[in-house]
Amino acid sequence: MGRFRPMQNWTPDLETAIRTAASLDSVEAWQGHVEDQLSDQPCVFHRNAEITALYGALYLRHPGLFKWAGMAAHASHHVRVALWPLRITANKSGYVDLPKAVGRWQSLRMSDVDQLRQTNNSIFRDVFWAHLVYDGSAEGLERLAKMAEEDPAAERLMGPFRLLEEGRLEVLAGAAGGQEKIWEANRLLLRHEQEDVVQPNFDRLSCAFARAFSFGATLGFQADGPLRSLGFFTSFYGHSLSGRLITFLREFRLPMITKLDDRWDWIERSILPRFRRYESSGDAMAAALQTYLTDAGVTEEVACSIAAV
Repeated sequence: MGRFRPMQNWTPDLETAIRTAASLDSVEAWQGHVEDQLSDQPCVFHRNAEITALYGALYLRHPGLFKWAGMAAHASHHVRVALWPLRITANKSGYVDLPKAVGRWQSLRMSDVDQLRQTNNSIFRDVFWAHLVYDGSAEGLERLAKMAEEDPAAERLMGPFRLLEEGRLEVLAGAAGGQEKIWEANRLLLRHEQEDVVQPNFDRLSCAFARAFSFGATLGFQADGPLRSLGFFTSFYGHSLSGRLITFLREFRLPMITKLDDRWDWIERSILPRFRRYESSGDAMAAALQTYLTDAGVTEEVACSIAAV
């Protein structure tokens, strides 16, 4: 699965990805299929750009439904910044010798950085495939339900996707409440991601890195002009200390992004409302995602390969 390949002129092709997977009938097969859309693991920055672009393409395919994918695209783009220490060990084509990097550069907390890389990959593997199976249709939901009968990985996602389909049908019928069902379904997907995928990975981060990561955790959305962009910006510590200061004083602790309750409070009460405003603010969302798609095609001028530096 996966491959080393040139990044130039690459664009995600979800139509082909869905069509060529028509005969797949298991979670494992679908997960392997979506992994084949990506460069191999040691192509760290190629792979991150591709994941971000695929999320963006998924949102743009069904912007009225796939809100989670839009949020995931922005989050994956921000993860790229956190992965910068791995640049030190990359060769000129972008290949990173991950075992050597983790073993030799612990002064930069490289094992923790690698844990973030693995988290980004795990989220993609866990949730992306199900969106392609469903693809905004009753038939897709039925295929997903059949897989859920055999695999817990699909069964855990059925609640959100059933609610998403209910919301889709209600919107088509002009019924009130359909949009809120769609947003609630995406909120449930986000909760699943944070609780079942992110948290086990974050539990492996060192205390020192977790504290630094908490202080530096921010999320913003691109808009026209710095003032508009500032309105969509949020920081974990800024939100936590302004909204729950008394709670932390009582508990004699600082908020930690590696704690699910602390992180979820930031996501639910700060990130989600900003994302909803951002999405409804005009063309900024589509423009930002298009930038991610373009970036994925020009990240490097050469193929990521195992060639020596």
